[in-house]
Amino acid sequence: MSHIAKRFSDSGFVVVAYDYRSHGKSGGSHKDIESFRKIMEDSNKFIIETESYLRKKYISIIEKRREEKNNNNEKSNLSSEEDTINMKSIEFVNKKFLIGISMGGLISIHLSKEHAQRFDGVMLLTPAVGTHVNCFTKFLAKSAVCCCSSMMMGVSNQKESTVSKNPNIFDHPDPLVSTEMALGGLLDVVSTIDQAKNIKGYEANFVLVQGGVDKFVPSLSAYDFYEKAISKDKDFWFYDNLWHGITAEEEFNEILEKLVSWAEKRM
Repeated sequence: MSHIAKRFSDSGFVVVAYDYRSHGKSGGSHKDIESFRKIMEDSNKFIIETESYLRKKYISIIEKRREEKNNNNEKSNLSSEEDTINMKSIEFVNKKFLIGISMGGLISIHLSKEHAQRFDGVMLLTPAVGTHVNCFTKFLAKSAVCCCSSMMMGVSNQKESTVSKNPNIFDHPDPLVSTEMALGGLLDVVSTIDQAKNIKGYEANFVLVQGGVDKFVPSLSAYDFYEKAISKDKDFWFYDNLWHGITAEEEFNEILEKLVSWAEKRM
């Protein structure tokens, strides 16, 4: 996902992300992911701490500028106009957007539903707001393994055309991606996905990108979520030939440019 971060960063956005428990370089084991609520709590804590860090960092930059002016025998205080600009800049830093892909999209939905006013926009890329029954049954059948008397769920490594039409997606597996989760945690996540169709009162500003060849999330489920949302600012971008692994699709460069533009208009 580094290409997404780089593109937004090139446009002046500060991009931050974190690894879930037992994923990437985060500690813990798959047993620590005991429920969807736990993932939500971790995500919310990360956002709060990041928000505080960036605000403090920007204020320290302003204070440093004041000190430099003072040391150079310039006016000890910034002018009223400069103060106004700097305060607006701090408010600018407080502009926040969420980007969520697949399960990350569902997490973004729940985070922004509970704190709708906190975010200026939410970008949902093939969010997990439903599942194709046949596909999920097939996934469970292939991924259940018994290990040390505990049940874990792992994604099969077999090359199958279920994620993307781009064959290169399987050639460079990410060593930081964990494919295991405790059975109880997985079942809770599955239940949350199934209940996504019952989400009511969603009012955050958002854009939802969905593909017509998504073998995990039904297009109708995605559109149903869009239709039910009471957001004053919402968009639905549908691509006939787009698969679930959106970031691996050849159309994604075009989509990424549109997403950057969408966010910039809401700054």
